[in-house]
Order: sequence, then C-alpha cells, then structure tokens
Amino acid sequence: MCQFISFFHNPLNGDIAVNDLNSHGNTETELKLNKNIWREGHYLPNGGVELRFNPDDITPENYEEHFKNRFPTFIDFFNYCIMSTNSKETFGGYLDLDGLTSAKGLVLPKSVGGSIDLSGLTSAKGLVLPKSVGGYLDLDGLTSAKGLVLPKSVGGSLYLRGLTSAKGLVLPKSVGRSLDLSGLTSAKGLVLPKSVGGSLDLDGLTSAKGLVLPKSVGRSLDLSGLTSAKVLVLPKSVGGYLDLSGLTSAKGLVLPKSVGGYLDLRGLTSAKGLVLPKSVGGSLDLSGLTSAKGLVLPKSVGRSLDLNYNVRAEYEKLKEV
Repeated sequence: MCQFISFFHNPLNGDIAVNDLNSHGNTETELKLNKNIWREGHYLPNGGVELRFNPDDITPENYEEHFKNRFPTFIDFFNYCIMSTNSKETFGGYLDLDGLTSAKGLVLPKSVGGSIDLSGLTSAKGLVLPKSVGGYLDLDGLTSAKGLVLPKSVGGSLYLRGLTSAKGLVLPKSVGRSLDLSGLTSAKGLVLPKSVGGSLDLDGLTSAKGLVLPKSVGRSLDLSGLTSAKVLVLPKSVGGYLDLSGLTSAKGLVLPKSVGGYLDLRGLTSAKGLVLPKSVGGSLDLSGLTSAKGLVLPKSVGRSLDLNYNVRAEYEKLKEV
C-alpha cells in the first residue's frame, strides 16, 4: 500500500527517484524505472522511514543511517521532493501531511490543485499556506488563528473545528464546499464568506449575537446550538439541511422562503409565531410540538413530516373547522 511520501531508492548508490508523492506505480511508469534496480520506500509525516530491499540486495554499510543523515526530518525530505519534481509553484495532487505537529521549515507549493491535510498542527507558527487550494484544507488541530494566513480561495471544504474563537481569523473570500467552524462558541469577530457552496457548521454557537451569515448556503446550515432566534438573520436560501433543533421558541425566527433539504425544529414546543417556508425539500421535524394551535404547514414537504400523533390529529381537526 502506498503512503505519503512514496518514493524509490537505489541500494547501490543511494539515489532517490520520485514523481508522484502518493504512488509508487505512477512514479515507476512516469520515470520508466527498472524494478531490478530500484526499491520502494516511504517517509511518513510522523517521521517514520521505510526502506524496502530484496533479500539478495547488497547495500553499502550504514545505508539507512546515511539516508537519515541526508534527510533528518520528514520536512527535509518533503522539501527535497517538491524541488526535485519541479512542484514549487504548482502541485496537482493530494498532500497528506496529517502527521506533522509543527510547520517549522515546511515549504509548500504556491498552488495546490488537490487537498491538503494538516490536521495534526496545533499552531500556525511558521505555516505558509498556498495562495490557492483546489480541494479541501484540513486544519482541524488548530486551537487559535494566531499567525494563520489562509488561501484566498479554497475550492473544496475548509475544516477549522478546533477553533473556539474567531479572534484573528480571516477566512477566504470563497469556499467551494463546506466550512466547518463547529468549535466556535461565539460569533464575535467572525466574518464569513459571502457564499458557501456546501455546508456551514456553526453548531457550537449558543447565541446569534454578532453573527452575519452568508446570503446563500448551497447545502446544510447547522445552528443546532442556538437556544434563541434573537437577532438571528438566516440566509434567503438554504440548499440542504437547516438544523435549528436547539430552539425552544419561534420568537424572532424568520425562516428562509425555501429549504432544499431537512428542516429540524424538534426543540419547539409551541407553534406560536412560527412561519414555516412555503416548501421544504426534505423532512420537517416538529416532533416537540405539544399543540397544533397556530400551526400552518408548508404547501409541500418533500419527505416525511414528523409530528406527535396527538398534535397531528389535532391539526387535522383544526383544518376541518
């Protein structure tokens, strides 16, 4: 199984061959390597080194020690591979760097077409990210945005689940897929992108104070930690799931005109003041209601309607009146 970084070494002289950092097979094909000479190797972000040999290989004395002296750390080897594959400006694939705990000395390409996993970092000290990332960017291990300079654009998802405060956080102008800030407990200082193509996770917030949401969220919006809709201004449209399951009252709640997926309002015990969207593309969960009084359901619900049995019966009777 290929792991990051995958490379070949020559036991006769210690030469290194690398083309695709994620695949021995692709490197072998691209560089037309003779497998009678070249042997597979791995250098892992956690510092582990594996140099494979055939039983009949004759290797120079202290071969592995010489390799480690040449590349004492994973970052030394990573930087060498980026330079030797002419990827300093642009790297097209996936950078699986989740075993790194420090970015000291790390030189990333200026542009990465695939994804970057740096979820093992707990600090952004020394981290210089690419200007653009085509796939996802995982920085879940960061507990502070201090020193963090994010790319101007992230084509995939951006994971920052470890942040509990938005202090110092400057987000990209656009996030193509999901933005996960589920660790935030306050919206103070939070400036979100104008649009999020996928899901927006803010389920750690208990208050909407200071929260300015994007005008549109392409998929799900998770605000399940909110217990009140006070000062909450929702997007005009939510393409997928809208989770407001923590609300116990509809007071001040202005829902989008349409919700493309599941609408979760299971925490409400009364329909007083509740104005539901005209259409809900998925399921509608109102299972916490204890009375149908004041309840006006959407004209269309794409999937299931979850109401307490007694409330449903009451609603049907009220409709007949």
